[in-house]
Amino acid sequence: MKTLAKSSLAMIAALSLAAATAVGPAWAQPEPGFEGGPGMMGGGPGMMHGDPQQRWEKMQQRHAQRMQELEKQLNLKSDQQAAWKAFKDAQDAWAQSMHTGWQAWQGAPHTPERFDAMAKLMEQRLSSVKDLAQKAHALYDSLDAQQKTTLDQFTARPGRLKGKGQNQ
Repeated sequence: MKTLAKSSLAMIAALSLAAATAVGPAWAQPEPGFEGGPGMMGGGPGMMHGDPQQRWEKMQQRHAQRMQELEKQLNLKSDQQAAWKAFKDAQDAWAQSMHTGWQAWQGAPHTPERFDAMAKLMEQRLSSVKDLAQKAHALYDSLDAQQKTTLDQFTARPGRLKGKGQNQ
């Protein structure tokens, strides 16, 4: 029984960590003090506190701002617009699937239902991220060398590409 409890706890922790750290390439990198709080788990009105619907709306707003900024920095040509739109739409679909999946998971009243909801969320997330990866490849293939560098830098986590070449 202890092994089952430990395995379940480890799975929940891994899912929580994965969801918190892998929120999508252009969705990542929230501003310090997002929502006016001290950070993700600190006391006060940080990311994990307050009204979930307000958090979701702020995340959508931040995502839209980042995507607008990325589009501006990429300075896309007309023949790149279709790939950009497909990439952006895939990002939006991925985020929406995460939101609705977490709502279902949190709304499940019983343990087996929560695990079923987590499994469904993981399946949806895998499908969405595969679609997003396909669209990212198509967009990346349509970009010139400078645009690729801009996209790489924009979607990297802070410090990840600092002082490194593109393929290091």
